[in-house]
Amino acid sequence: MNEEPFLKRLWEVVHESPATTAEALKLSDAALQACPWSAELWYLRGLILDKCEELPNITREDYRHCYERAIECDPGFVEAHVALGYTLDVYYDDFPAAESAFRKAIALGGGEEAYVGLARVLAQQGRSRSALRLLHRLQSRKHSTPVQLMIREIEEGQWG
Repeated sequence: MNEEPFLKRLWEVVHESPATTAEALKLSDAALQACPWSAELWYLRGLILDKCEELPNITREDYRHCYERAIECDPGFVEAHVALGYTLDVYYDDFPAAESAFRKAIALGGGEEAYVGLARVLAQQGRSRSALRLLHRLQSRKHSTPVQLMIREIEEGQWG
């Protein structure tokens, strides 16, 4: 079965209002039943579950599992490594595991979001100098607001 129709509709639903989360969950269930091998469908389910955190049966483990399954299906799926990194950082305070996920994403060609995530977890581990060096190297190539904001927050001691 082709995953494209599912992907198209799920991306539409993910970008709509939060009221569509029930529809998105049903659609992602059907999509994964038809295409359990699809890394992108697992990744999208993780994003949807993250938005549904307030639902009684949804846990952080659920969306962590989705990102891990996406990586199992496609070890080169950069976005899944980044999402897993942020999940491990924000919800688990597992900075070493988050660092590993962000480094993997960067090694696979991940962009700014992976670098900012890595800098954040480095700073949270007391490695602010390394974080700032990383961001300054990135900033020399690309002057973006998220990078500049993270540099300022680390310099102000907000993450360490």
